[in-house]
Amino acid sequence: FAKIRQLKTEFGTQLTHNYRPTQGLYGRVVYSTHDQHATPAPTSTPMPALMQEADAARLKQLNTAFCKQGDDDPTCCFRTPFWSTCWIFAENDAENDCNTFDGVLCDEEGYVTDLELADFGLDGDVSDLSMLASLERLKLLDVSDNSLFGTLPEFGQFPALQVLQIRSMPLISGPLPSSLFSSATLVDIGITNTDISGSIPVPSADMEDIPLQNVDLAANQLTGELDGLFFERLTALRRLVVGFNQLEGELPFKLREAGALELLHLGSNHFRPPFDSQMFNELPNLDYLFLANNHFGCEDNWSGAASVYTDWNTTSRQCMYAPIQAHELLALRDFAEDANSAYWANMHGFPWQFNGDEDSPAPKPRICSEFTRLTCNVDVAEGTTHITELHLIQANMTGTLAPAIWTLTKLEVLKLDINNLTGEIPDPITPIPLALRVLDLSGNKLTGAVPPSLLESMSPQAQLLDLSFNEFSGTFDFAALSKHENGTLKTLVLAGQPQLNGRLDTLGVEFLAVSRLELRGSGFSGHLPNWILGLKNSLIDLADNQLIGRVPLPTNPGDRDSLSALYLANNQLWCPVADYGQWAQRSDWNEYESGASPCFPDPSSPTSTTAANPTTPTGTTDA
Repeated sequence: FAKIRQLKTEFGTQLTHNYRPTQGLYGRVVYSTHDQHATPAPTSTPMPALMQEADAARLKQLNTAFCKQGDDDPTCCFRTPFWSTCWIFAENDAENDCNTFDGVLCDEEGYVTDLELADFGLDGDVSDLSMLASLERLKLLDVSDNSLFGTLPEFGQFPALQVLQIRSMPLISGPLPSSLFSSATLVDIGITNTDISGSIPVPSADMEDIPLQNVDLAANQLTGELDGLFFERLTALRRLVVGFNQLEGELPFKLREAGALELLHLGSNHFRPPFDSQMFNELPNLDYLFLANNHFGCEDNWSGAASVYTDWNTTSRQCMYAPIQAHELLALRDFAEDANSAYWANMHGFPWQFNGDEDSPAPKPRICSEFTRLTCNVDVAEGTTHITELHLIQANMTGTLAPAIWTLTKLEVLKLDINNLTGEIPDPITPIPLALRVLDLSGNKLTGAVPPSLLESMSPQAQLLDLSFNEFSGTFDFAALSKHENGTLKTLVLAGQPQLNGRLDTLGVEFLAVSRLELRGSGFSGHLPNWILGLKNSLIDLADNQLIGRVPLPTNPGDRDSLSALYLANNQLWCPVADYGQWAQRSDWNEYESGASPCFPDPSSPTSTTAANPTTPTGTTDA
């Protein structure tokens, strides 16, 4: 368009509808001599010499409201980063030549009929466009790709407007004008890529023979359900595009009354079952149908006319939205209630709703994508959906953990770290094997003992267990993790819990693959297992515990620098402590040398009095 305007300026050519591109099914619906379905363009007429005085006065107001002054040019023009256009008005409103105003078309009597102002440099409040309602013969208004903001005026009340294009302006917000779909003149509406929200207005029952044919409302923030009256009253509707919004609910039964419909795009919304593809067989003119990325179930297969192009069976949609298993949905509801989801979910903008009575034994079916921070796996063969991952990190959760969470036997990842959960970890209701590979409850206020049954029930392929920085107490049963003998557990973190104890030497060689073992600041005791020194590229942090005994050196010279870090300070380890500065890339050995974290005499050594610290604390005898 910028190039065409440049040519028009240089050669005095007139931009006509025939030069406007048709942008395909997803683009704007525009006048084009090459598009047999498009609304016919007005017949071109010779440009008049002079513009109507009232229309010129209105354009002068438009110029004042939306133009910009340049840094070095006091003239108020329409400016973009690449070009500018200046409307120069005569002193007398009756002496303005239509041919001198870029983007303006007039009829043979000098009335303004078209304002093609897309990517024109308009800057201001879109509601000020209401001033154009006094242009009594204005048929086309295109203000797309400008710097407009605010709320749309009632374009449906413009007396002659047929085509309205408002695209790609994310600062335009608020609802759609209530009169938009009740206009006696509008034929083509394109309002896309804005922040407009709310529901789609229903055409007025007082209007008959509404001429509207093309509606494109894609990529906004529209919500609510499609009202069946929209299709009942817009009998001339041929193209409807409402994809990429947040519309929901069931497809209305009266959709089958839109007999003139040729293209229907409902994709990427939240429409849900029931879905009856037979309704589309009752639309004789339908050529294109887009339904993918909604919440229809696996049983909702396309069985419509073969002549209709649809994305329903040509995408990865198959069974993508099968409903969550009923017992898993119940468990999710119990978990949400006990964790006070009414507070944290709404606070973070992802409310979980279970459709109906919260005390009902069977909530209405829901699909996975309706729950933010939830991941599911679909069994295509069975047409079932199982919850596999739950990520609620730093979600301001309060309350307790519901025992029902362990009935999600397909749950592989549960991350609830950095919240305010309290109470104890519930025992699994039955000793059924869980699929848990990742369990992270760190940074909460959980208390009591860590149930051994939970540790035993975790998947043999468990990879991460992080219970650090809670208020657990009692004995942690390291032996309960012994089933992970295939070496899959890479991370074990229990740090920051002085009341949590247990013997570290009950850890077996099944942990030879661990890459991160952090127990700092807890109450673990026992000897340091010899196999720890055979780990490769691992971080071992055992500082600030109650470990005793000698710290052996690795026996293999090739193990030099094999550990990425080894921290042993503030235990009750016996002297002499080996120099792990040569066996680990980082260690707290220098703290030992400086006396900040002294070792203790070996009670079995006759030379223990020469140790760095000759005072033997009580309770250091090797049990």
